[in-house]
Amino acid sequence: MEQSLFRKKSLERISSPEQLNDYLRVTNPTVWVVLGAVILLLVGVIVWGSVASLESFATGTGVVQEGSMTIRFDDSEIARSVESGMTVAIGETTATVTSVGRAEDGSIFALAQTSLADGSYPVRVIYKTTQVRRLLFN
Repeated sequence: MEQSLFRKKSLERISSPEQLNDYLRVTNPTVWVVLGAVILLLVGVIVWGSVASLESFATGTGVVQEGSMTIRFDDSEIARSVESGMTVAIGETTATVTSVGRAEDGSIFALAQTSLADGSYPVRVIYKTTQVRRLLFN
């Protein structure tokens, strides 16, 4: 009895020429749908990464009196990044920091001119804007 490396059924299937025209199914449609979804997701992440930006900001309380706003910051470490000319966001209203100083107790404060009514407002001073693509690729 001679032993063959291949099974008899497999050899018969390969040797019959009428099976050459049979439909060869390589992948099923669900694989293409998953591949398309992954590609679409990657394209979305690349577009978002090239357009989006992240803002770093110092939060605090701004007290407005006669058009002049004095800003006291919640965190002194972060407030060290604030400089003159930076943008102050008070809700939808913005102003520009005119000067930065240090109080007697060592806390940092900033001054800005605004047209808001007198009162106390939560504020954010944006001190750094980073684009996502630079964050990922630098």
